[in-house]
Amino acid sequence: SPCSFGCVYIDGEGEDICIKIGEAIDNLFCKAANNLIQQKTNGASCNVSLECISESCDQQKCGKTYGPISTAINIILILLILFSFFKISSKLKQ
Repeated sequence: SPCSFGCVYIDGEGEDICIKIGEAIDNLFCKAANNLIQQKTNGASCNVSLECISESCDQQKCGKTYGPISTAINIILILLILFSFFKISSKLKQ
């Protein structure tokens, strides 16, 4: 095999490209020797970031995971921004 310690990827022109284990190309991830798999979508289980299309593996899941506290903070920030925007726009109309 032209790629004994990685995965063979065939590009659009039919050229063989050797991808090292742990690398990704064209939404494919080289998991082990000769084991080129589709990168995973958010929510799928993972071990390393490049296994995921988002290139983020957080708490063994693709994509960022947000706890209840950070979610609540985000909601409060959005509400404050909206409130500020409407307050400013109402002052501009006066």
